Amino acid sequence: MKLVSVETPEKSVCKMTFSASPEELEAASNAVYERTRASYTIRGFKKGEADRAQIEADRGEHTFWYDAINDLMDKDVPALYDAAMAEHGFVAVDNPVYDLVSVKKDEGFVATATVALQPELNLTKTTGFTAECVTPEVTDKEIDNVLERRRAAAAELVPHKGPAVKGNIVHIDYEGLLEGKPFQGGTAKNQAVQLGSGRMIPGFEEGILGHKAGEEFEVFVTFPNRYHAKDLAGKPVVFKIKLIDVCVRQIPALNSDFAKKVANLDTMDELRAQVKQQLHDGKHAGALNRAKDQILTQLADASEGELPSVLVETTYQQQMEQIQQQLQMQRLSLDRYLSQIHETRESFTAKVRSSAEKTARVHMALLQIAQQENLVPTEEDIDNALAARAERAKKTLEEIKEKSDIPAMRRNEGIRKAADWVIEHSTIEEKSVMIQRKPVQFPAARAFFFHLKGRGYQLRRLNPIMTTPSTTSTIPVARFRVLGSALLANTAAMRAHSRVNATHSAQTNQLGAPPIMKWETAPVRAVKAIMNTLVPTAVFSS
Repeated sequence: MKLVSVETPEKSVCKMTFSASPEELEAASNAVYERTRASYTIRGFKKGEADRAQIEADRGEHTFWYDAINDLMDKDVPALYDAAMAEHGFVAVDNPVYDLVSVKKDEGFVATATVALQPELNLTKTTGFTAECVTPEVTDKEIDNVLERRRAAAAELVPHKGPAVKGNIVHIDYEGLLEGKPFQGGTAKNQAVQLGSGRMIPGFEEGILGHKAGEEFEVFVTFPNRYHAKDLAGKPVVFKIKLIDVCVRQIPALNSDFAKKVANLDTMDELRAQVKQQLHDGKHAGALNRAKDQILTQLADASEGELPSVLVETTYQQQMEQIQQQLQMQRLSLDRYLSQIHETRESFTAKVRSSAEKTARVHMALLQIAQQENLVPTEEDIDNALAARAERAKKTLEEIKEKSDIPAMRRNEGIRKAADWVIEHSTIEEKSVMIQRKPVQFPAARAFFFHLKGRGYQLRRLNPIMTTPSTTSTIPVARFRVLGSALLANTAAMRAHSRVNATHSAQTNQLGAPPIMKWETAPVRAVKAIMNTLVPTAVFSS
């Protein structure tokens, strides 16, 4: 392969064009064929016996091009890319985005690498930002709620000799029969069920009421018409049930014994004081996180200058992918989510793109500050980080170094240090307030997420060509990493996750799921909490 050209189509963007000759493409394709021929099964031939011509006649002439192109790119492009960057004095701030421009058997292929270069921003202000850390006061009701949850967690199951009633927890063996035959997911041993919880399909819990421990009986129910398992939807079934035991949850009293048991404290007053302090610490951590977020938002506003479009686009793509992943976890498509919040795709993506631009701007501003203030990490810092990675991964230091992008590590550590530096040279005013709780549509979860990726050439895989050659694009989709302890992004993520779990527990639909428990779908509000965690509230709150 060879480097054809190096261009700067826009400020702070470099575009390199690479090409491979037909002979190089043919040789690489043949190497792929030799490496993979044993895996092909072609009609009229035993597995692995068909030659290349027969495989291509059946699967298409492009069959081996995908792997061949990537083999050539992996072998030749890194050295060509590094040499060109060094020759022109370019400083990359992200992974290159690779595009396959064209590929033909008699012409070879052409590919491009577009990379964001460090922009020169006009930082009108880097210190002296101000923000308020407003910590809501802890109320007696909040303390009471925590204590009640602890009581519930400390509850003990006590056998109940009488018939089962609502509120009892029973342990059962059951076998479901459809037309006299067991069905998948319809059998369980020692299954705990809280009667009256409504977590089982209609009629199941009701059928256990009135029975005593040791009894064996049958419960006749009909699966909901909209049950997700189509072979069971609307079908009448019978469950053979053995009632192992009937238990009552015995909740402990709030007294000194309880304080001793749950916290090793002598009195309830001491326990209430401890809970109050814990609640205050949590609220303060969240408030401090929001204040630091405000400072970095002000830094973004004080950073003037054009950003590389490819950097903003990559950041946008990554944020959208993260949102899509979170929606999938909640069994929601993006279109369904947008319809439920009554928002168009255009307005939604505009918000995410605006968030991506602000995130990239903060990232570049901090990188520039790190260089100006000599906050770059030392070799010792990098060595320590690599050693920590090796220990976590249970691998040797050499293995970790081979797979790590050292320049990216230096950039990321510099950005982290710069974030701490900016916050240290700003003012956060502490305030405590008593606030009236109001229902909110978007629970606050404020944290800046930065897109910190290594060069990771393994991410450069081009999409396979399944039809006639055409232009395809691949954008690296490395996971978000969080910058800086000051940002406390992990706390925000945990907060959003807990909101989802809480909402799951509070609200279920009427569909049901194997074996016979209702399917819990996260409502829109829970997803919104995740959205606010992924995308800075500086954008989403507008």
